[in-house]
Order: sequence, then C-alpha cells, then structure tokens
Amino acid sequence: MFFKGKQKEFASACTLGVLLTTFTYHNAIWAYPDSFERIYGPDWVEFVQGITKPSSIYLFGNSIEFS
Repeated sequence: MFFKGKQKEFASACTLGVLLTTFTYHNAIWAYPDSFERIYGPDWVEFVQGITKPSSIYLFGNSIEFS
C-alpha cells in the first residue's frame, strides 16, 4: 500500500517513515501502557517493556537510548 503511489519522488520519505515507525513503536507502549494492555493484553505489554527501554530505538535486538 505504501509503495503503490504514483509519485516516486516521495518513495524515500515513505520508506524512512515506515522504518522509523517500525523501530520506535515501542515508545508509544511506554507512554500509554494501559491503552495497549486493553488491545494486546498485559503479557504482551510486559514483554515489550522487558526487551526495550523508553526513549530509544530498537534495532535488531538492541535498544539504543536517547537520554
């Protein structure tokens, strides 16, 4: 869906946005754990918080903090 647009000049920006969202989505889980617990369950939220750190990027099993 993201890459089917006819404006190829925005392809790199779209790709960057998808990658950034993929690697930083866990920060929303740290900010709003109650909302995510209702959707995914408390076990999943606890798992994600166990493998990541707040204000970070999660790349290939490593959490890189921005503090």
